[in-house]
Amino acid sequence: MAATCKTLLLKAVAAHTALFLAAWVALWGAPGAAQTANSDHAVKTAPKPAARQVASPPSVKQPAAKPKAPEASAAWRNERFETYGDWLLSCEVAVAEQPSATPPPRRCYLQNAQTYQPPPNFRSATLFLLSTPDGYSVQLGLEPGASVANTNLAILRRPLSQVAVEVLEGAAHSSGGASAPAPEAASQETEQLFTLSECDGHLCDLGRIKSTFLLTRMYAEPTGALIWRMRPLNGARPEIRFDLTDFAAAAKAFAAADPDAARAYEEFIK
Repeated sequence: MAATCKTLLLKAVAAHTALFLAAWVALWGAPGAAQTANSDHAVKTAPKPAARQVASPPSVKQPAAKPKAPEASAAWRNERFETYGDWLLSCEVAVAEQPSATPPPRRCYLQNAQTYQPPPNFRSATLFLLSTPDGYSVQLGLEPGASVANTNLAILRRPLSQVAVEVLEGAAHSSGGASAPAPEAASQETEQLFTLSECDGHLCDLGRIKSTFLLTRMYAEPTGALIWRMRPLNGARPEIRFDLTDFAAAAKAFAAADPDAARAYEEFIK
């Protein structure tokens, strides 16, 4: 069963990444197009997709115009792939159709994929961290057909390993009178952040302001976790927990690999 879950999770990561990159191609066209220094302006002037918000491209700049998109996303070649716990760092280089004297476009991003429903009704969620000339950008994605609308985010202020131990001990000693943590203590350990009320569909771009706020809280809890609470499903409300233990190391590697990420990283470690 563990091997099956691992295989399904790897497939989900690949599927989410493919959808994510396909959204980039659909919105921003082929790699190598002219790019601007103001990503916010580019987003406003791009044609509106069917959903109100979709994932932005994992690239360091935005194109000024929308040329004809290629038929597939295979125009990018993986240059770097590293893992830091559950955090994956990917860097890709555009494959030039013809030889050129200028370096090809390059993009890097972090992602973290977690399951929130086991087989046979397997479901997973992915967090993407991108860099732009204006700073970091966070995007959240679910399985196609699911919706991020009215889901919410929170920060857990203690290690997930402690939570897991307490859950196991509580289950083992429930017949012996083991007590669960008081609601007041649980509320003090969890900081509610915000609800994804502006998003509709299975991909959500948090925008610069909310991305900055979220990452500030993530950096402030290096041993905690980011909790993404789903909408009620079959009488329960699933939670996705992104462990932050290795996030700082992943963000540092991201900064070393990408100039825009380096500038954003400096702002967060001051």
